[in-house]
Amino acid sequence: MTIKIGDLRQLVTLQNEGTPSVDAYGSETPNWTTYAADQWADIKQTGGTEYYRGMRLLAQNTHVVTIRYSTGVTSATDRNMRVIYDGRIFEIRAVMDVDEMGQWFLLDCKEDTSR
Repeated sequence: MTIKIGDLRQLVTLQNEGTPSVDAYGSETPNWTTYAADQWADIKQTGGTEYYRGMRLLAQNTHVVTIRYSTGVTSATDRNMRVIYDGRIFEIRAVMDVDEMGQWFLLDCKEDTSR
């Protein structure tokens, strides 16, 4: 798979979920910390769907985000990480090392557009 550096046109931030804060009532609120700011990426939408949940119409889009290889980037199964682009939040579902060469990551992401 050939990836050209000029294809990386979106400036994104990678965040990971830290220890949640707990309020006086015991409710947890996730704390997100910046893992890597100002990373050049290529974001491509791969699909979308709408569905009903609790009498409410919800929408969800899927994307593949291409970034340079970076140690510590993991999928939601290991540790929750997400990509922030222009105020949009992309939850990382899977991380794929392109050609197992340690040069590029393809991030399979989910964007909840119902917010």
